[in-house]
Amino acid sequence: MMPKFLIAWRAPVSLLRKHHRGFGIIVNTIQQNLLFRFYKHYVIDSIMIVRRAGFKELIRQRGRRFLLIIFTYYLVRDAFVYILIPYCLARGIL
Repeated sequence: MMPKFLIAWRAPVSLLRKHHRGFGIIVNTIQQNLLFRFYKHYVIDSIMIVRRAGFKELIRQRGRRFLLIIFTYYLVRDAFVYILIPYCLARGIL
């Protein structure tokens, strides 16, 4: 059975397909996007694992690589936000 938050998440897509034909093409293109598929299957599945069994179970199933990916994402993001952008602003590049 599908969780309630996933059913609510898919509802707007079905409404767009029925009522707005031109917009349905855009929705289909987004769904075929690789990043969208990654989010749909990997991230939402991880959220379901945390809700169902907790964070320790997520680490058991996904492994330390999952933590490394999260750590790297935030490291790169924060480097841009707190180091690179202020540096460029101070030098007059941006």
